[in-house]
Amino acid sequence: MKLARLRKAGPLGIALTAAQVAWTIREHWQGIPADRRERLQALLRETKGKPSNLSKSKRLSSANSCVN
Repeated sequence: MKLARLRKAGPLGIALTAAQVAWTIREHWQGIPADRRERLQALLRETKGKPSNLSKSKRLSSANSCVN
């Protein structure tokens, strides 16, 4: 949806769109197996959301663990 169109929808439209995005993210997150979710949470905390904060070896090991 274009931003201008969203602004025309007003505060309620923006709130509904934000809620839909949040719901979609939640459903996707819940679909990830628990053990992988925990590993992903640990990596996100450690890197503060920036993959460049991981060492090369950790990036490779995390990439390999996601494939398996």
